[in-house]
Amino acid sequence: MLALPSFIACTSIGAVLGGPSVAGVTILLISLQILLGQRHQWLPVKVMDLKCDADQLR
Repeated sequence: MLALPSFIACTSIGAVLGGPSVAGVTILLISLQILLGQRHQWLPVKVMDLKCDADQLR
């Protein structure tokens, strides 16, 4: 779960305005939940509903 936002932040997709911030907050939330011993990961609805159109990225 941590690899995907990290990869996105490191690629050219991370150059999109706000992309690294969203990835960083996602990594922070997941990491805190792991440290607290949560069995299931929770993310805000706005983060879970993020969609990216492949044509728009090109």
